[in-house]
Amino acid sequence: MKDKVKTPTIPHGFHSSWAQYTIALNDKEQRETVQATLNAQGIPSRVYYPKPMHAQQAFESNTYDGSCPVTEKLCSTVLALPMHPYLKEEQVELVASTLLKAL
Repeated sequence: MKDKVKTPTIPHGFHSSWAQYTIALNDKEQRETVQATLNAQGIPSRVYYPKPMHAQQAFESNTYDGSCPVTEKLCSTVLALPMHPYLKEEQVELVASTLLKAL
């Protein structure tokens, strides 16, 4: 599975509040498939930044005219999964098993 999805890591000695739990998939098509599979099971997911910051209207007057290949790739491959303090263990298991099936 490691070659199909990249999960967040927390460096030793740090903690996360998990405001978002974002996974990185291999490509946009895989992300769309995973998101559709989750949606079919009633599991919400979200693409928070479908357009890279440097390509957004607010930055159109920016003098930078190059590309940001890592940012551009991430904007087309990442997907945020449900994460909040009231998520029950069985809900986590449903998200995980549905994700595994989609991959």
